[in-house]
This record gives sequence, structure tokens and C-alpha cells, in this order.
Amino acid sequence: MIWIVLTMIASGSLGAFFAHRKPDTSERFAKRLMDFVLWVIIPPVLFFNLAAYEFTAETGGALAIVWVGNLLLVAVAFAVAGRMNLTRPQVGAFVCCAVMGNTAYLGYAFNAAALGTDQLDTAIIYDIVVMLPSLLFIAFSIGAAYGTHADTVRDRFKSYFTRNPLLFTAALALIAPSSLSPEWAREMTHYLVYAILPAGFFAVGIVVRRESELDKLSFPPPLTRPVAAASILKLTFLPATLLLVGKWIFDIPTAYVLQAMMPTGVNNLLLANNYGLDRKLTAGSIIWTTMVVALVGLAIELF
Repeated sequence: MIWIVLTMIASGSLGAFFAHRKPDTSERFAKRLMDFVLWVIIPPVLFFNLAAYEFTAETGGALAIVWVGNLLLVAVAFAVAGRMNLTRPQVGAFVCCAVMGNTAYLGYAFNAAALGTDQLDTAIIYDIVVMLPSLLFIAFSIGAAYGTHADTVRDRFKSYFTRNPLLFTAALALIAPSSLSPEWAREMTHYLVYAILPAGFFAVGIVVRRESELDKLSFPPPLTRPVAAASILKLTFLPATLLLVGKWIFDIPTAYVLQAMMPTGVNNLLLANNYGLDRKLTAGSIIWTTMVVALVGLAIELF
């Protein structure tokens, strides 16, 4: 956990420094960096790992309950956003930030620190079965519907498919035989995964610095009402739902609860960049929720 926190801090600081020294080029660089992550780095990671994954009945009951809770969270997030007089890009960013968590980079390490490495498989199943489809079908749909890259319904529908490389990658992975996912390829993707976190927080650092120079954002970002509401929903609604269900109705693995508690994911910045959702709200939610979870994770590891 310590090296992950240090990586986030170092990458974000370097991004902010780069934005300060190269204000005219940093915005374009951040966009190209996020495009590179979305179109080049993530697809092979998704394909090789999903093609080799074996779905069994063990992923059934508890994951079905998680999915119900996740869909309820989407509905609640839309309802809360509707009471805040937000713009369409802000509404899209709000819902995505409340729903999409950092279940891979932070989630794996957090579960290992809290529960031991023998629970990593459970955490990975959650990431593949819950967060991956949520990204492909919920988050990208919201981005296409509420972003600024399209105006008409037809354009938004087209935008969902033309700006969503992971949808087609996942479709190919599901029909591909496992022989197309050799062990050496999956091991290669592990190194690619390590590159996503520093790249993402480098871009977050650029966004925070540029918005700050435009008198729109400071560090830490102001805890505005939308940022606070999205952060609270992200960190509490689904974990509380799973804890209640686990106590009274159906056994829920602790790893699922911890995964549900993960902060707003850096993938939300990809969505904001790709579809034109509100970057200030997105960056604020990522930073505040990440700080909370990182402090909790460090406390668990140190004490």
C-alpha cells in the first residue's frame, strides 16, 4: 500500500509541475496520455485476462446482490444529482464518480493488506464481474449521453460505440478461446497495469494544476457540495448495503465489501476526457476519496 500511495503522490506532483512549466502543451499532453491509456494500454489487459477467465456458479448469489446494489446506487446518484441544479456534463461526472471505483490498482492492494493475499482472487472476481461491465455499459453510456462530444440522440448513440474501444475488446475476449490468452501474454499485461496508475495520476495532476491556474480548482480541491455528495455516495452507499445484506440475508465476502469501499477510479478521468464530462468534479472526487481510502489503508498496514 505504501508504494501505491507514494506512486500516486509522485505522479500527481510531476503532472502538476509539468502543467506549471508547460501550460500551453500540458492540456494536450494529458488528453493524448488518457487516449493512449484507453486505446492502447487497457485493451490488451482486458482481452488477455478476460479471455482466460472461467465463469462458474461460485460467482452467482453474492455477485447478483452486488449488482442489484450497484444499480440502486446509479438510481440514487441520479436522484441526488437532480436536486443540485447541475449541468449535463456535471450530472454525468457525478453519477460516474459515485459508481465507478478504483477496484484494481488500489482494491487489490487494499484487500491484500487487510485480508491477506489469499483473498485476492475474490477481489479480482469482483473487479471483473462487477466493475468491468459497469465501465463498459453504465459509465460509457452515461458519458455518451451527458458529455459534450455529441448533441443529438443519434450522435450520442453513435458516440457510445465509436468512442468505446473496450466494448469491442470485451466482446472479442468473451468469444475467444482461452488458447488465445497464453500465460506469457497475461504476465505481460501485469506490467501494463502498473503503467496505468502513474499515467492516470499524472493526468490528474495536470488537470488539478490547470484548473487551479484558471482559478477553478486548488489542491486539495475544494470540497464542494457535488464533490462531497459524490464522494460520500461512493464510499458509503454500496458498502453499507452489502454489510446489511450480509448481516441479515445472504453471506457477502468481506473482499466484496472492501472493493465496494474503494475510491472514485482514475478511469473516470478517461471518461471525462473521452466524452466531455466535467473534469473539475471528476478530479475533486478522485482526489478526496483516494485520500480517505489511502489514509485508512496506511493505518491498517502500519497498525
